[in-house]
Amino acid sequence: MAKKKKTITPEEPKLFEKFWDKYAMKLDRIAAIKAWNNLDKDLRRAAIAGIQRYRNDCEARGIPRMYAQGYLNHRRWEDEILSPGSSTVESGGTAADKDLFIQEGQVGVAPPDMAIW
Repeated sequence: MAKKKKTITPEEPKLFEKFWDKYAMKLDRIAAIKAWNNLDKDLRRAAIAGIQRYRNDCEARGIPRMYAQGYLNHRRWEDEILSPGSSTVESGGTAADKDLFIQEGQVGVAPPDMAIW
């Protein structure tokens, strides 16, 4: 059975360009396009809508943003966020949650009591 070719609507390249411009970390475009193509239309729109929230959360936590590919593959727009003006995560966690990051070549901050080998 032959694979069906995806038909690309005229809106799709424009929507990726909107995402690319808004994400504003223009590194590894090819990988970002591949990750983008794995999302359906609703997830693409949600990804665009969540960019500013994700950026604000990364700033509040003091962690670097992922490349666009990582943001898309890991659906970071769905993450819990730090409450504005607080060091607590909306679900009740703390800013010590910064230690979660060794992904996509980005290393986060480990808590002071954790030895890094």
